[in-house]
Amino acid sequence: MRKPVTIFLHVIFCSAMLLAAPHESHHEKKDFKSASTAALQKLIKSQHHVSKFLRNSALRQYYQAQGYRPFWFDENGIKSIAVELINVVQKDPVLGPASGKLFGLRDLIVTIGTVQSAPEFNITKAMQTDLKITGIYDEYMKRVASGSIDWNAFQRKLEALEEEKKILASWDRYGAYKNRRKLLYKALKNNHIYSAVNAVNYTYPMAKELEKALQRYEQIAQEGGYIRLPEFQKLSQGDRDSAVILLRERLLQSGELNTTECYRLDRNASQCLEYFDADVTAAVKAFQRNHGLIVDGVVGPNTRKHLNITVEEKIAMIRLNLERMRWLPRTLGKRYVLVNIADYTLYMIDDGNVSLEMPIVVGEKRHPTPVFSNKMSSVVLNPYWRVPQSIVKRELVPKLVKDPYALVAQGMRMHADWNESSPDYDFATIDWSIMNVNGVFIREHKFYPP
Repeated sequence: MRKPVTIFLHVIFCSAMLLAAPHESHHEKKDFKSASTAALQKLIKSQHHVSKFLRNSALRQYYQAQGYRPFWFDENGIKSIAVELINVVQKDPVLGPASGKLFGLRDLIVTIGTVQSAPEFNITKAMQTDLKITGIYDEYMKRVASGSIDWNAFQRKLEALEEEKKILASWDRYGAYKNRRKLLYKALKNNHIYSAVNAVNYTYPMAKELEKALQRYEQIAQEGGYIRLPEFQKLSQGDRDSAVILLRERLLQSGELNTTECYRLDRNASQCLEYFDADVTAAVKAFQRNHGLIVDGVVGPNTRKHLNITVEEKIAMIRLNLERMRWLPRTLGKRYVLVNIADYTLYMIDDGNVSLEMPIVVGEKRHPTPVFSNKMSSVVLNPYWRVPQSIVKRELVPKLVKDPYALVAQGMRMHADWNESSPDYDFATIDWSIMNVNGVFIREHKFYPP
């Protein structure tokens, strides 16, 4: 419970501490300019690597174009844009608490505080820090632009899945490949680091929704996390069980239930809360709908399993999905189709608004739907589909036994083979009950939509 509060206070304290101005005797603008330029040139020319993220040659490219002027310090000490960058990195929704260790922020903050409060302004120490912050900026911008994953290692893992388990998975990465140096120069001119970060970060409305959900889950984590349900076979409307009290509280935590109160006048308060009423059923259905489960209002093993996913696991999943959004193109145009594979849903986006939403079929485990982005020149409605024989046998033939014309309304046609020009047959001329028994249909006849 203390850690998030400590981090929040730490950020505020750092901002105040870092912006504390050094002594007036250090503020001679002319002396600072010449001394800082000389110090930067000397440090970059040295064999010592000042930044753990950038080689000195890369740092030279950053500073040489700007006349070896410091980016993050001026004659008044540390600049507000440097503090802004540190806070942005600390609060990054994808990296989370790991950002502090990854970028060495604690040591950096201590160093800046030492430089700011020293009796004598150490120009060399200040410029070393300036170079370190530039390295942090460059590394952070790379991660925001294209993600933090080791892409080559990820591709090797996909290849191993194909070789060992015959799972054919495909995932493309796009990212935002912009000149980080030019973005920094522009941000420094505007004294606003967000202009650089926003230029490469994801822009999808769904990402912002995930960030809001992340904040909500982090708040729940601070309050102790989700209530865990005990083991039970199943619960449904009309049941009375002490576990329903916990179920109410759990659904209240995630927002599917507005209150844990109940209003059965024929029961006392305790018995009422144990009763699985219509409000609980509606809340369970909402939870199932939100998690891509069968929406039946019954809390069976699978629904209970999802209810018992910890808030920490949900936070990790959100961070992972935000990371994946950094692999995607930054703009898809005014009109585009977006597929939520996990939710089996397709969205047509028109000028930022959802103009069409429909359920879809996605790939199975061994042949998952590939993740990619590309331009579409045309869309085919009601394409030809060779119905798999397993579906023909399990689903279509039983319908035809009851009604030979059941598929005509769907535009289905039956052919002698896969060739569309092959002879077709009238559904009513076939005894489907015989076909269903001996399986002749499976070998001889095929379906085509129009």
